[in-house]
Amino acid sequence: MKWFQHQCDADENKKVRKIEKWGLNQGGEDGAMGASGRYWRLLEKLGKAEEKNGKFEFEPGYDLDLVADDLRCSPEYLMEFCDLLAQISAIDSQLWQEKK
Repeated sequence: MKWFQHQCDADENKKVRKIEKWGLNQGGEDGAMGASGRYWRLLEKLGKAEEKNGKFEFEPGYDLDLVADDLRCSPEYLMEFCDLLAQISAIDSQLWQEKK
């Protein structure tokens, strides 16, 4: 997948707003934009994985430490962040539970 549609009104999307609110609570004003940026980066990485192996999920062996490196955050932050994303259905909750 070379691109995915990003709507100009994504900032009005309830899931994106919840991600930004969570980020704000985690790290102040910069945290809100950091959280939404990490969400988009995660979608980009998953899109590349889908292009490579036909599934919108990371390949076996691509562990949470590598994902955290890609998202420029700690593994602990990533766990909390993905828990939020699963809770608001921004990622597949069942798949996330299997990967933890």
